[in-house]
Amino acid sequence: MESISTVQGNIFDIINKDQSAQIHAPTSSYKKIICTYILDALLSCGENKSRNLVVVFPNNRLVSEWLETFSIILSNKAYSNVFVLPVFHSSYWGAEQSSSQRDEELRRLKAQAFLCDGKKRIVVLTTPQALGQKVQEKKKFLESKLNLTCEKEYDFDQLEESFLELGFRSAEVIVEKGTFTKKGGIFDVFPASSDDPLRFEFLGDKLLSIRSYNLQSQRSLEGIKSYTFYPCGQVLLSESQCEKSIQKVHEHLIKKNIPVYDRNGVTSDLLQGQKCRGFDCLSPLLRNHSSPFFDYLSSSFFCFPYSKSSVIEAYRKSFTKFKELYLKDQENQKICVSPDKHFSSLAFWENFFCKYIEMGEPVSNNLLINVSVDVKGQENLKFSSLLKSKKINHFDIEQRLAAVDDFIRKGAKVIVFSSSIRDLENLSQFLESKSIRSKLLVASYSQVFKTVLSEKDNYFTFIGDLDEAIYDKTQNVLLLPSSFYVKTPKLVTSNREKINKFFNLSDLKINDFIIHVQHGVGQYKGLVHLPLPGVVGDFLKLQYKGGDHIYLPADKLNLLQKFQVSSSPKQPQTDRLGTTSWAKKKAKVSKSIEDIAGKLIANQAERKKSKGYTYPPPKKEFFELVNDFPYIETSDQLKCLDEIEADLRSDRNMDRLIIGDVGFGKTEVALRTAMRAVFEGFQVLVLVPTTVLCHQHFETFQNRLSQFGVSVEKLSRFNSPKSRESIFQNFSNGQLDVLIGTHILLSKKLEPKQLGLLVVDEEQRFGVLHKERLKELKNKSDILTMSATPIPRTLNMSLLGLKDVSVISTPPFGRKAIKTIISVLEDNVIKQAISYERTRGGQIYFVHNRVEDLPAIKAFLMGLFQDLKVGIAHGQMKENKVDEVLFNFMEGKFHLLLCTTIIEAGLDIPNVNTLIVNKAENFGLSQLHQLRGRVGRSTVQGFAYFLCSHFDGLSLEAKQRLEALKINSHLGSGFQIASYDMDIRGVGNILGKEQSGNIAAVGLEYYTKLLSQAIEKLSSGSPVKEKVNPEIKLDIAAKIEPEYITSEVERLNTYRSLFDSSSIGDLEKIQDSIIDRFGPLSSAMKILLLIAKIKCLLRKINASKIIERKENSVFEVEILFLNTKSLESLKSYINQHPQKYFMPIDKKVKFFLNIKTKEEKNILQKLNNIISFLHPLTYLFDD
Repeated sequence: MESISTVQGNIFDIINKDQSAQIHAPTSSYKKIICTYILDALLSCGENKSRNLVVVFPNNRLVSEWLETFSIILSNKAYSNVFVLPVFHSSYWGAEQSSSQRDEELRRLKAQAFLCDGKKRIVVLTTPQALGQKVQEKKKFLESKLNLTCEKEYDFDQLEESFLELGFRSAEVIVEKGTFTKKGGIFDVFPASSDDPLRFEFLGDKLLSIRSYNLQSQRSLEGIKSYTFYPCGQVLLSESQCEKSIQKVHEHLIKKNIPVYDRNGVTSDLLQGQKCRGFDCLSPLLRNHSSPFFDYLSSSFFCFPYSKSSVIEAYRKSFTKFKELYLKDQENQKICVSPDKHFSSLAFWENFFCKYIEMGEPVSNNLLINVSVDVKGQENLKFSSLLKSKKINHFDIEQRLAAVDDFIRKGAKVIVFSSSIRDLENLSQFLESKSIRSKLLVASYSQVFKTVLSEKDNYFTFIGDLDEAIYDKTQNVLLLPSSFYVKTPKLVTSNREKINKFFNLSDLKINDFIIHVQHGVGQYKGLVHLPLPGVVGDFLKLQYKGGDHIYLPADKLNLLQKFQVSSSPKQPQTDRLGTTSWAKKKAKVSKSIEDIAGKLIANQAERKKSKGYTYPPPKKEFFELVNDFPYIETSDQLKCLDEIEADLRSDRNMDRLIIGDVGFGKTEVALRTAMRAVFEGFQVLVLVPTTVLCHQHFETFQNRLSQFGVSVEKLSRFNSPKSRESIFQNFSNGQLDVLIGTHILLSKKLEPKQLGLLVVDEEQRFGVLHKERLKELKNKSDILTMSATPIPRTLNMSLLGLKDVSVISTPPFGRKAIKTIISVLEDNVIKQAISYERTRGGQIYFVHNRVEDLPAIKAFLMGLFQDLKVGIAHGQMKENKVDEVLFNFMEGKFHLLLCTTIIEAGLDIPNVNTLIVNKAENFGLSQLHQLRGRVGRSTVQGFAYFLCSHFDGLSLEAKQRLEALKINSHLGSGFQIASYDMDIRGVGNILGKEQSGNIAAVGLEYYTKLLSQAIEKLSSGSPVKEKVNPEIKLDIAAKIEPEYITSEVERLNTYRSLFDSSSIGDLEKIQDSIIDRFGPLSSAMKILLLIAKIKCLLRKINASKIIERKENSVFEVEILFLNTKSLESLKSYINQHPQKYFMPIDKKVKFFLNIKTKEEKNILQKLNNIISFLHPLTYLFDD
């Protein structure tokens, strides 16, 4: 009989002696402890035997589950990183679908780079498929590397070509890994192996500095002395190899009978240096030498937590499946390459030669620890668990405490494992409340037992990962997970992204339609340089009706708005210059806008006039509810909750919109707000669009609130008439606290006794008649509207400031962006999608929105897979039948759920990670986004296939919907989806149908600006003062040279940043950022910055223009918005400085500056100094 500490010693011996071993571990807790011992043993071996650890799992699901465990284990160890090594998920043959494998490729390349570098130890979590997949040969990968070191000289002009040869793509602006951009003497590069992009600053050919920088702010982070670039692609084609490789591909395509048209398309793309259709599939032919990824890990130590045989079996099944798909594609004359070219043979795993530890199931469950030696001399370590904890909801806490007390009375030591600091805090509070003294262990896993046994205390806490209780009988030590006592909050990480409400210059492309506020609708034709005296030298060329052009100076970009309206195939009409058409159009729209603004303000004023209930601080029960939440709140959730709390504490009714993607925590926010309302004596209505979502919310609210005596009921079309009447009566009598239901809640029969909160979930799903009833309820209560993709009206009201908005854009821990594939409907695409999901043990949603077609589709699917178990669910079925199907699907009794959009909201099944939507062109954008949110709800990679009958005949609107889905596939993209929806669907319903023509006439963004001004004017009772945009006419050349900032988009953004700055401090920050990103300022840039500073100061003193008068070397400054008192003060100030200023007797408020100098820089500097003197007087101009 052996103890855990003895097993630890055995593992140290195994690794030190370069042996392999089989360790039989019955539970994941044992497996995890063994893994920590393996890591400690590898670290103790010293530099001469330092190894990376490779942990191989049979499937990706287990990889995801163990990722968090290793993140915790490695927090105190000398391993730099945990890598999840993926296999490419798409098929390696055929390229009919539109998808990207770049993310998987970059993650593999990052691991290759770290392994080749060899400076840091890493842990690799992977599957046999990923290890067996062939990549660039290690020798070739190492030969291709490029090292850059500060203070050394390199051929600067050749570096661009070197990056291209390494597989990097040139880009105007870096937004993703694998790209680079050249800006003057600076290269910005984002390698696959770096978490942040890098900036390389040169002076001539000498490398001055290397520094990482923040992708969002573009500001430098930290300096680096040297950096080694490894290839950023698995195919590297030098000019000498290119023709041979392309010839090899061409011969292969002929051999496979690929049609001439497809063959020529592939070779043409490759000859032009572009990725062709089926590029990933053809990659083995484009590489001279390939080897399995395993070759990069040959000196590593391997661990098989679920036995080596299960890994070999998983590889065999996958390889067989790949072979079947290959033969099918070959039969259909599709671009394909044999799986043998992509993956190692099965013999590779059968003849596995590396040293490893393998874990498996115990032979006998009544043996705690047993060590024996088999005939091969390998050790067999057998474990079994004494205690297995159950879910926190199903045990009596006092019984648990008593059971542990029994162990302590018998002299046992108790160690409670917490997975995080937050978890440890919760545990400590609990132990304190039970008068239990505990001591925090600060030690590695290898030292835990030694430390505990040397201490006098009995109770210890430790930050580590443990799933269930373990009792070491020999050492008399009991290990417990914190979940034995308290709920364990799960970790979350922040992935916040800025949300752009409207026009971004990065979106501006040649021929885009724009609005010039003075000239109307035109088309952008590019950035040009004109050597005109007295103005900034770069201009935006804008084309109008009849081919006429205007040239807008780059310092007046604020006069432009993007023309954003519906997706009608008919292009907007440009205005004609020199006519009154635009002025008339604008006047007509402005008049109509005043009317609608008045209505909006009246509605909002009505709500604000009615005084709301001022909530006191939360009661203690509320904090108990908060502590009961099994996760750590994200920063966005906390901010949202704070904003709601501020609303409740004020004396006005709350009207707040919460925008948060599916699964980002909106329900928890609503639940806590409901608890606040109920404990102040109010009732709560929760309105949802579907019966499934109604049931889901009911379960959540009931489970969380019932322990506090809060009564919760649900109401949908499935309630019997008798049940419905009873619920109506109870709610009207005040006997029911929270009622969750579908549109039935909007019945006139429902009259709340004391309604305090109305929660509307997914508002876009309710019709016009529903919303009329909603208006009546809204005037009586606080309102919380929740949506992943808010309707355009609600979204626009929030942008106008008429509705308070909170955004939850932080995804849960480990959540991955869903892979979105847009494809033509083909049997093979469906078969591949279902096969892959089944291979990894998951389930599938198949959505088709015509009930009468579902039986035929089921027969079709059964024809593809005879063993496929299919369940059918749709809204026309009886409730008990729908519930039965969904329950059986959740229990795993069906592989695939064939359904209508009944699953669009409410279902949350972590095992379902593939969605197939048939005839996706017939669905709305927000509807498709909601459906996509049904998968990928755990840490497993989700896939969404949107299948169309054809591409060629799709309407423009349908194409734009699908393109918007593909572009916005990142986490938290619901807000952007709503904005696209506003653009694509048209915005006639934002403020009523009568406004659609007005929006079409001037574009959404300019319409919104006019509406915002009208609201401000009516709210304040006085006209809105336009932001002063000083006109600068100086006979001084100033521009951003293309040699300094090569990207036109970057130049436009820099102009806007400079000339929109509201303070000198902002300008100085922008100047620092420009130097950081593009290198030392050129002479022209220094002048431009001075002009920007002058414009900023002119704006501060409300000056409308400054004009240079050549004849007498003076500058005329004209000022706006002065009252009589301010004018007298300004005159007095000027009279005190006659050598610098003089003011003519004129109706206009203007004065002249006298500067006697000839040099441009001196003129600007003196002008800047003189205007700066006036800056302290800005208070004079505030009426």
